[in-house]
Amino acid sequence: MSWATIVDIYARMREVTEIIESHHDKLLGGPGKTILLDEAFLTKRRYNKGRKTKTMTQVVLGICCRDDKEGLFLVDGGEKMKDLWPRIARHCNPEASVICMDSATQYHNHLIPSATFRRFINSKASRRSCIIMPPKRRAIGRSTPQARKRRALRASESDEQRALRLENLRVHATETRSSESSDQREVRLETDRIRTNQIRSSERTELRERRLQNVRISTARSRRTLHADLNLSAFHYDSNNDYGLHQNVVIGKMDKICMYCSALKFKNETRGMCCASGKVKLPELNSPPEPLSTFLSAVTRVSKHFLENIRKYNACFQMTSFGATNIVRENYMPTFRVQGQIYHHAGSLLPLPDADHKFLQIYFMANSDEQIEQRCHYNTGTRREIVGALQGLFDQHNELVRLV
Repeated sequence: MSWATIVDIYARMREVTEIIESHHDKLLGGPGKTILLDEAFLTKRRYNKGRKTKTMTQVVLGICCRDDKEGLFLVDGGEKMKDLWPRIARHCNPEASVICMDSATQYHNHLIPSATFRRFINSKASRRSCIIMPPKRRAIGRSTPQARKRRALRASESDEQRALRLENLRVHATETRSSESSDQREVRLETDRIRTNQIRSSERTELRERRLQNVRISTARSRRTLHADLNLSAFHYDSNNDYGLHQNVVIGKMDKICMYCSALKFKNETRGMCCASGKVKLPELNSPPEPLSTFLSAVTRVSKHFLENIRKYNACFQMTSFGATNIVRENYMPTFRVQGQIYHHAGSLLPLPDADHKFLQIYFMANSDEQIEQRCHYNTGTRREIVGALQGLFDQHNELVRLV
């Protein structure tokens, strides 16, 4: 296509612009500009010229009169353009009528290649005289199968899984941005700015006011949190404040290792708090002996049963009782609240003649089978073989039991 043809097309567009500017009150309700559709919205026609195939794009705009009403019209030969009228109408005055012509044969002189059309869109002349509609996107809405599957997965994930997913996304974004060059960064920022401007230019007035109001509220809250005094703030917690923005709250990850005891520490944690710089040395924790090690493995059915009822098995071997005058229980919780002095009561080593053995008294029963029977009697739901194995463990390794 010659430059003369391009100049002719541009002249026709300028003529259309002048007509729109003279009737902008009825058409656009504001400063007159030609509504120029992007090539992705238009029907593409292919013309075979030898071995090469060219994609031609229609760029036909104008003003027509019908029943004494001005309106925009787009020339196109297919039925696909009917779905575009709501998008076009957003930029028009409601009083303007949109008319579609079914035949485009008389406008073939307006067909230009896609590359030429793209150059015109990017030119300064098009920015002065045209409203460039955004290109049609692929099906990325909420109704796609991928979106529904993604929503279902996110709805079923736990708080830990959601936190892990967001953390992985943050790490991936940080790594990607740290490896990009300055040119790539400029392109990314420019793309973000264009996308943001397109979204904000198409939003309605009430949505824009609501968004700006939310931004003002969030900014004010962040500034209050950033400069607030956090002394005793834990007793006056406010869920609306983002405490993570405060400079004294963000302490980083626990990724520093002590050179003496290999404890994990924060970056600004006081040196020597864990082991006094090697002066405090604790004995290493040994692995629990058998059969306790097997019971804690959670591999076999017996070990799973033991872990599910570990409170009961722990109560089987208690030596003292817990005394209180007033015990308050709430909402079926396994814990309770006690007011006053707390003490452990160690009674007589032998029961009264008409009483059963309890607590420490069970350790003084002569027969081990009777001890097992008495422990299972007070703690229902326990298994005799597990209690017997644990009793043998206490007899062998507990220093107090070995004194009996």
